[in-house]
Amino acid sequence: MAPRPKVPFWLHPAVKLRANIEIAQGTDLALSPDGAVAAVIRGPWGQKRLELHTLATGVVEDALPNLGDLNIELPAWSRDGRRWAVAAMRFEGEARRGIVHVGERGRAEPLCTAQLSHYCLIMRNSLARPSTPLAFSPEGDRLALRVSGANDRSALMHVSLPDGAVREQWLDEDESDLYANAFSDDGQLYTASADPGDTAGLAWYPPGAEEPAGRMRWVFGFTVIPAKRGLWVLGSPRYAFRVAPGPETPVEPAVPPAMERAVALRARASAQWDQRYLDSVIERIATNQTTYNYRVGRSGWGAGTVPPPPTEGARGFEHELQWETSFAALLGDDDVAVSDGVGVWRWRDDGASVTRDLLVDDTQRCTHRGARIIGLSAAGDLLALLWKKDAGGSKTVLSLFDIDRAALGG
Repeated sequence: MAPRPKVPFWLHPAVKLRANIEIAQGTDLALSPDGAVAAVIRGPWGQKRLELHTLATGVVEDALPNLGDLNIELPAWSRDGRRWAVAAMRFEGEARRGIVHVGERGRAEPLCTAQLSHYCLIMRNSLARPSTPLAFSPEGDRLALRVSGANDRSALMHVSLPDGAVREQWLDEDESDLYANAFSDDGQLYTASADPGDTAGLAWYPPGAEEPAGRMRWVFGFTVIPAKRGLWVLGSPRYAFRVAPGPETPVEPAVPPAMERAVALRARASAQWDQRYLDSVIERIATNQTTYNYRVGRSGWGAGTVPPPPTEGARGFEHELQWETSFAALLGDDDVAVSDGVGVWRWRDDGASVTRDLLVDDTQRCTHRGARIIGLSAAGDLLALLWKKDAGGSKTVLSLFDIDRAALGG
C-alpha cells in the first residue's frame, strides 16, 4: 500500500489532502476552471517551460518547451478552460519587450504568439509576486495584458484571438500604475492600483473604450477576482473590498483577530529580521497606522485614512494579512482562497459581513521572507498549492486539497 501523502502544514479539519505531485523547480501554477488540468511553469530563470498536468491520469503534456532565454511566467486560463496563455519578457537593447503565447488543450502547437512593444510588471514589496497580467475576456476570444511603469506610463495591450493581433492602449500620463486587471461577466475590463486616488483605485473600461467609464477611488489592491456576486479586490495589507451594487457602508473592523495573528506569528520568529518586521506590524496595528497613501495624479500624494471611507457600490473590510500578496483564487462560485505565503484562508461574504477561516497554516514560518507557499489556485472546491521543499526551490510540490465548504458553514 502506498504511503498516505503528507504536507508540513497545519490543516483545518475541512481540508483533506488528496495528492502530492513532485515537480522540480516549479514557479507558477494555475488550475483550469474545471479542475482537471494544472498548468505549471517550472525551470530556472531563462529556461522555463509550461507543463499541463492532467490530474485524473497523471499525464503530463509539455505544452511550451524551453524557449531559450525567454522567462515565461504567470499562466492564465480562459473561463471555459479551453485556452491557456503565458507571458514573457525579452530585452531588445535596454527596452523590455513582451511576448504572449496562447494555446489550447489538446492542440500540439500554440494557437498564436503575440509580440508586445512593452512589458513591465511591478510590486511594492520585492518579496511579493505580481498577479497574472493576462485576463481572458468572458468569451475567450481576446486577452488584455497590463503594462506598468513603462516610460512612466501604464498601458493595456489587447490581443485578439486566434490571430494574435495587438492593439496598444496607452493610458493618460496621470493614471497610476496598474497592479491588477480582470474582466467581469459583462465584458468590462477592471484595473486596480495599489493605492486609492483621483487617478488610482479601481477603474473599468467597457469593450473598446479608451477612457475609464467609472472609478472607485477608495477601492485598491493587488489582485481582482470576478465572482458570482461581484468582484473581490484583494492583496493590500489590512484592507480588502467587495464590489457589488449597494449603499455606502463603513469598513468592517477586525483589529482583535489581526493582532492575534500578528502576535502568534511573532511567537514563531527566531531570525532577527522576522522579529523586527513583526514588531513593526504589531506596532502598526496597535497604533492604528495607515498602510497606504492617497494618490493625487501620478506623482502627488495625500494622506490615507483609517479605515478607508465608505464607497457606494463597494464594501471594505479589515483582515489578518499584513503584507502585500497576489495569491488569491475563486473558491466555489463566490468565495475566495487567499494566502500571504504562510497561511491560506477561505473568505466568505454573506452580504453583511465577511467570514475568514484559516484553512492551511505553515507553523514553521512567520513572514513572507521565508515563505514556502509560492503558488495558489482553485477550481470549485479543489485547492492547489505549490510549495518549496528546500530553501532554493529546486524541489517543489504541487499539493491538491478537497475543501468541505459545508463543514466551514457555506
